[in-house]
Amino acid sequence: MLARSMHKIVLAPLALDILHDLALT
Repeated sequence: MLARSMHKIVLAPLALDILHDLALT
C-alpha cells in the first residue's frame, strides 16, 4: 500500500515534466 502511494507521488511530477516537454515541442 505504502509503495503504491509513493509510486504515485513519484510519477505525478514525472508525468508533469513529460507533458511540459511535449507542450514546449
